Amino acid sequence: MAIGDTHAEFQGVLADSQRIVEAVAAWLRASGHTVEVPALRVAPTFDDRRRYQDGGDLWIIEPDDRVRFEVKSTSYTFTGRADWPFTYGAYVTAVGAWERAQPKPVMHIIVSPDLRAIAKISSLTRSEWFVRKSKTRWQEDAEIYCCPLEFVSFEQMS
Repeated sequence: MAIGDTHAEFQGVLADSQRIVEAVAAWLRASGHTVEVPALRVAPTFDDRRRYQDGGDLWIIEPDDRVRFEVKSTSYTFTGRADWPFTYGAYVTAVGAWERAQPKPVMHIIVSPDLRAIAKISSLTRSEWFVRKSKTRWQEDAEIYCCPLEFVSFEQMS
């Protein structure tokens, strides 16, 4: 795939991820939380994408604190634990992304593509995470933190 095609695909994935973040933000607001979604910054080229990494997908604003959340989507529709497609557990985040994150996210949320269910992984379970080697959608080698299924909780969004 040509870099131009890859960058166009990257921009499409980024736009779709922002739609997912906004859906989670709306769900959290409906639950009574004050939520801040940082402005989206788009890298001008595929090679620049790492310099444009964000500082959190959304933040819950509390009286004396701001709490960082990360939001991911999956291409597999799920409604809860019973039909979660991965027996090992869930991908949390790239090892490097976790190591760079300041402050660390308190929660990782994985959203079903139909926006009806979420899988939640608390950062309090960090001691249970393990590393799997995987390829990114851009065919780059990556080490990914995964959380065993027993530490993943599920909720309905709608």
